[in-house]
Amino acid sequence: MFNFFDEIKAKMGIKDDALYDYNIVNVSGRLLYAEGHKGLVVLSDRQIVFKLKSGQAVVEGSGLILAELAQNTLFIKGKITKVELQ
Repeated sequence: MFNFFDEIKAKMGIKDDALYDYNIVNVSGRLLYAEGHKGLVVLSDRQIVFKLKSGQAVVEGSGLILAELAQNTLFIKGKITKVELQ
């Protein structure tokens, strides 16, 4: 499976242990891509919460849709107003 962040780390010569166990990219408040999730906690059109190795990520907004959920990655669409790591 293609992993965007693994490709960047390899090209830059960065070892995996030098970075976090997860990667989150928020694109213009409309798309959110996350790698390294450990499962969903809350799923609604206003809030999506997912577990991380150490804590959780809270995504808030309106019209949120979990567009893709795979073993390690997820993709959220909608109007994203807040992303908080707890």
